[in-house]
Amino acid sequence: MTLSNSILSTAMALGLALPAGVIAASSPAAVPQTSAEAANIETARNLYAAIFAARDSALAARYLGPEYIQHAQDVADGKEGLARAIADIAAQTPQISYEIKHIIAEDNLVTLMSHVRPTPDSRGQMLFNIFRFDDGKIVEHWETVQDIPETSANGNGVF
Repeated sequence: MTLSNSILSTAMALGLALPAGVIAASSPAAVPQTSAEAANIETARNLYAAIFAARDSALAARYLGPEYIQHAQDVADGKEGLARAIADIAAQTPQISYEIKHIIAEDNLVTLMSHVRPTPDSRGQMLFNIFRFDDGKIVEHWETVQDIPETSANGNGVF
């Protein structure tokens, strides 16, 4: 599989090495090289479902390590910070939906690029998340959020 230029550029800017065979170009099906990468991909998918579909902080906490370092600017460190963010999502955006567009897995890192819509009729946002794993649990998280523009200079869109 090949990776679109926009994702490749973003991944390179973040310093991620992208070995062939671990990259999903246009579907959410990643091709992990190891069973640990496959398990980490599944854990990242499950965390997303706990946050955006179930909106369940206890369920989300199952996927986190004992220490959880948060780099998203609007979310506090630790499981408690994520629990507050999930409660805010549930209260403020009851119609929220998400679709994972791309997944990259390498060693102890999983990256998800997704489309999140607070309401069914909104353009929504592109989320680019990187999760670091330790012993099968998510222990660190980085996030970049971009509003989906109405128009694009190149016509390719963000996905």
